[in-house]
Amino acid sequence: MSYLERRLKASFRGVPFIVRTAESEFTKVVATEKFINASRLYTEDLGKSHDLESVEGFLVGPDHDLAVKNLRDAVLENGPGILIHPIFGQRSVVAKSMRVVDAIEEIGMVKVFLSFIEAGEEIFPREALLPGSAITAAESSARAAFKDAFLKAFRLANLAPDGIARVRQSIKGIVETAKSLTALSQQGFKESADLAVGLGSLNADIETVIRTPAKVAEILENSARVVRASGQPILGKLSLLSRLQGRSRKSMAAEAGQAESVQPIIAVQKFFSALCLLETSKALSDFAVTASKSPRQADPLSENEWRDQLKSLLKRISIVQESALNIREYETLEILSSKLLSLSESQDVYALPNLHRYTSNRRMPFILAVFDMYGSIDRADEVMRRNRLDYPVYIEMGTVLEYLK
Repeated sequence: MSYLERRLKASFRGVPFIVRTAESEFTKVVATEKFINASRLYTEDLGKSHDLESVEGFLVGPDHDLAVKNLRDAVLENGPGILIHPIFGQRSVVAKSMRVVDAIEEIGMVKVFLSFIEAGEEIFPREALLPGSAITAAESSARAAFKDAFLKAFRLANLAPDGIARVRQSIKGIVETAKSLTALSQQGFKESADLAVGLGSLNADIETVIRTPAKVAEILENSARVVRASGQPILGKLSLLSRLQGRSRKSMAAEAGQAESVQPIIAVQKFFSALCLLETSKALSDFAVTASKSPRQADPLSENEWRDQLKSLLKRISIVQESALNIREYETLEILSSKLLSLSESQDVYALPNLHRYTSNRRMPFILAVFDMYGSIDRADEVMRRNRLDYPVYIEMGTVLEYLK
């Protein structure tokens, strides 16, 4: 895909469209006074007015009629919404109008003319979802979209026995990876209530459930959930989810490139890849929300590290969007991306600790360095884990240690 094609993508409230032209109008409020029998006028400058933004765009594809309906619903919805635009960037705006031009000679394409006004700040706050709750809702919508697509694509009816065996092996590979994590941290699983059922379903007989798409979907969902809720460090979970998602996409591409590709395997890997993305979103959201309530977490993550992980996640979501086969998958991922961006500007994320570096100015006891950092030695174990130290007694002059504060 060319740079220009990527640049023309835009969305409002998660509904995507293609931009052709964009126009901004910046106005001021002025009041002109004329006095009786006076030949001169007086104009008073009352300051900046609201910004007006007009967009001419296209909705294309075989489902463009549905896209028009979705965009119309987004425009008519009450309150401000997020406009993601290649020129304007991300803005909170109120939709003022939408005009649709459906030309007979332009088959499969509809022109739309949209007008927006900057949302500004509300004097009386409206009841709204907290960022974490909004991400949970967006993640659930995306999960439902990809699950519905999986249930339609996972069909074994006309598959030869060797094909079914390959499908079975594909599912088993995912399940075994998830089950292997139980050995890494049993305590993490005991503390996680939602894994009791999940681990039980992973022990189900694949031979029995493979012909029931809903059961296969449940097993794949629980496999991804096990990875996210395991007791390993947060960076370890995020890294593993990223690797599993990448591995699924490679398996999907390799299967699609074969002459005798098996569609159910592609469906399995695509669904599991999407699940890894969604569980990563949930992990980042949960961690940020928890940080504002409990700054002294056992497994700290700095604000910079959190934002690096978010940047990587948004990039991977964009890649999955480009290969989305239906508009519902694309839209739900677009909404999830916008909610994650909103979370990144919330107080929850700013409550995450900042990363600092301590440099020893002499050979000194490790405990003394920890005391210099915090005024206490209570967090010595945390500093050792972050810097991968093996219970040091002394540290040498010039040693650099990372710590969160």
